Amino acid sequence: MDPITLEKLLPIADAIEERRENNRIPVLGFEQIIVEQTRAKNLERRSRDILRVVTTMGWITNEHTDMLYLTQQYVNFIEAWNKGDLQSINEALAQYPPYERFLHCLRSEKIISVPKRGDKEARERLKNLLEDYDLTFPAFNTFQYWVVSVGQGYLSPFNESLYWGGDWNDSVPSTGIIKLECRKSYEEIEKTSGYSNIGRVADIVCRELQISFQAFEAKLNNLIIEEPTLVTLAPSTIREPSRRFQITTVRPRSKILKEKMAAKLGGNKQPEIQWLERRYVEDGIYVGGKLVKLIRWGVSL
Repeated sequence: MDPITLEKLLPIADAIEERRENNRIPVLGFEQIIVEQTRAKNLERRSRDILRVVTTMGWITNEHTDMLYLTQQYVNFIEAWNKGDLQSINEALAQYPPYERFLHCLRSEKIISVPKRGDKEARERLKNLLEDYDLTFPAFNTFQYWVVSVGQGYLSPFNESLYWGGDWNDSVPSTGIIKLECRKSYEEIEKTSGYSNIGRVADIVCRELQISFQAFEAKLNNLIIEEPTLVTLAPSTIREPSRRFQITTVRPRSKILKEKMAAKLGGNKQPEIQWLERRYVEDGIYVGGKLVKLIRWGVSL
């Protein structure tokens, strides 16, 4: 079976977490979750397929026919998701062998062109590449959003390619490197009244340093805290956003739980849950809780 999207996997994990009894959940309870979370015509087959996926991921063992047991790997994933710890979420998902192979593929290739639907030559080249890593087209189409959503890949809307974006942690790249690369990128791109689109800056920096958009956002925030007069930021935009690709990010489950609780206490209908945050690159980054789209460099290096 091909992997399932995060927008299907996350609500299933959330429902398991709400209904589990200690470290177990009845098979019938799991099947009921699948009924509620999917619209498959053959629910029995769909339940069996998804159970196979989460078992392969190492989340569940089925030691008895009527009971499923949750593993430490499942607990690790939930703990990481609760905190919104993208790197730990990725580590938990990487226990799934097809995704681990995809990560190896992207880390090795560094850049993979994403073909348009009608580009037969590009699709054939990608097919040949995927075969080297024992991957399929459906797996690639799913995992390219997994890797972006957990901050380990960068999907550029400007050259329609997927880049490895996992070369970062709390200390790498350093603030000094981010400062240097942001300034260089700012100088390269078009400006209006001295302002550049911050997404355009991010695009160059992410590709150059092999980091994700989420890492860029966190690192630039750190730079602004350290040197608050270095740049001027603004909320307006210069250009219309691109339309083919968006940056998706797994939202912390703690925020989702707060939204559920607020709706329940307010007596409101449960809102449709947004499991992923979506943004066009040109929408910019959050600084101090506000979305800013433009940047102007104010101090020389």
